[in-house]
This record gives sequence, C-alpha cells and structure tokens, in this order.
Amino acid sequence: MGVKISELLPKPVDVDAGTGTFQVRALNMKELVQLILDHRDGMVALFDGGMGGDLSRFVDEAPDLARDIIALSAGVSDPEEVEAIEQLPGTVQLVAMLEIWRLTVPQPKKLIELLSALRTQVEKAKVVAENQKAGPPPIPTVKG
Repeated sequence: MGVKISELLPKPVDVDAGTGTFQVRALNMKELVQLILDHRDGMVALFDGGMGGDLSRFVDEAPDLARDIIALSAGVSDPEEVEAIEQLPGTVQLVAMLEIWRLTVPQPKKLIELLSALRTQVEKAKVVAENQKAGPPPIPTVKG
C-alpha cells in the first residue's frame, strides 16, 4: 500500500499573540497563486530583493501582503477580522509569517532553484513576445 498524502501534510502550529493563540497552516498552490496575482508588485519586489539583497521596494507592499498571507493561513475570511490582523503587534505578525514560511516551504533551496528557472523562462517569453510585437524586419528593396 502506498503512502497517504494526507499523512504527509504539515501540521498547523500555534502562534502566541500575547493574549491568546491562533493557528497557522501551510499555504497550498492555489493560495500562493492567488497571492501572486493579488500582490504582483510586492511579490516581484520580494523576489528581486531576496535575490539582490535589497528589500526596500518590498517594504511598501509588505503590510498588505503579510495581512493576506496570515489571513489565508489562519483561515480568516471575515473582512473585519482580516483588517484586525494589521493591528496585531509587529512581532506577532513576523512570528506568524516565519511559521507560515516554514510550513509552506519545507525545502527553501529547491524553491529558489525553481523560481530562478521560472524567472528565466518568463524573461525569455517576454523577449519572444516583444519581438513578435515589433513585427518582422523590413524587407530590403532592390533599387535598380
């Protein structure tokens, strides 16, 4: 008998908010894609900053992205509760983000390899699209 996938899923963990705890879990592919679509600029800035060591562009987007990551991971969907996440102490939000990262990305080196390869493919696709948009080169005319 094969391995049951349900037995391999990471277990949620408690995050201490000082006055109580809440649970966070790993994010799935659908949720990650939704975060990328909803926070495209922030995700690009995070990836670029992580690769280049400069997260300054990411800082502008960080609070909204962190709020949405925590909300998804904690199963919070009520708009008022989602907004309340922003009021949690910064350290609680950071601890939650670290736990979510640890649960969602059990092999960080593999993720970096995959994202680098994906980014290369996206850049190649952009070049191809730009070349197609420019149209074919002009046909030289023969004067004579």
